[in-house]
Amino acid sequence: MPLDVVMDVDTGVDDALALILAVRSPALNVIAVSCVAGNGDVDTVTDATLRVLDAAGAPEDLPVAKGCARPLIEDLHAAPFIHGVDCLGDLDPPVPRTTDRALHEKHAVPMLVDIFRERARAEDPVTLIALAPLTNIAMALRIDEEACKKGIKRIFWMGGAVSSGGNYMAWSEANAAYDPEAASIVLGCGIPITMYPWDLFMNVEFSASELAALGIVNPASANECKHSGPEVAARLMFREMRQWEKDTAVLGDAGTVAGVIDPDAFVTKAHNVRVELTGQHTRGMTVVDLRQFVDPPDLPQGAANVDVVMSADIPRLKRVFQDAVFSEMPKKE
Repeated sequence: MPLDVVMDVDTGVDDALALILAVRSPALNVIAVSCVAGNGDVDTVTDATLRVLDAAGAPEDLPVAKGCARPLIEDLHAAPFIHGVDCLGDLDPPVPRTTDRALHEKHAVPMLVDIFRERARAEDPVTLIALAPLTNIAMALRIDEEACKKGIKRIFWMGGAVSSGGNYMAWSEANAAYDPEAASIVLGCGIPITMYPWDLFMNVEFSASELAALGIVNPASANECKHSGPEVAARLMFREMRQWEKDTAVLGDAGTVAGVIDPDAFVTKAHNVRVELTGQHTRGMTVVDLRQFVDPPDLPQGAANVDVVMSADIPRLKRVFQDAVFSEMPKKE
């Protein structure tokens, strides 16, 4: 049986790869998608999400909801230089809408709360894959913490960093730094959490030669574009290579999803993780307590609250992506 998952996204280029992987994988059953401001404003993120779901072949009745338009406290820090104005790399031609897929009637936060309440009542908690700032999830916790705790089996979050430094700031990864208060609320909520950190984010990548060996090529002209999930994934990957003038494309958020599909590819260790909220140069930093022992007068360690992915079988994660995305559409049992 496929694993039921809810996805919370701020769809940019790598979120798109993650969505395509999740929808196409026979191991997952995406039951809802919530959108949040992050890589772009929430309207652009939501539109990009709908276009990617169309390309991936997601069911038209899959609930998709627009969520929080800004972090809990700060202003939005969008990233059009990285993800394009349309959050999908400003491809030419752009990824089109190909269905009449409509947004859920509710805001994403109450939609999530409804799902978690239903799964709590049924004693059938769902897995939450969070690939964005945690604003929507923190708001859901504030509305009904008990339902979230009983209705969520585990949160897989792409966010934070262990020892590699950050990207948004020297020591702050974007999904944590864009809404540090939300990250602090979620990491401290008591729900089992697996954190896929920035340390690994950039390491799971495909080279141009690897794609060529798979027969994956960039369409030579607009007339050749079919706008399928595999093609959109390939176009986004080739676009990344052009943008950064390199011969590799990072899977980014899709690495998190690959680990949900094949958790044995992750090597995790439980640590106490807190989010820095006040530092001028470290706000949004995920402080992972790596101390091996603590003796007086050392400050005590907090209880381990996060399973941190410390390393991963990278070829295995790539194989998960390759098999689901660059293959015929698999059938789900």
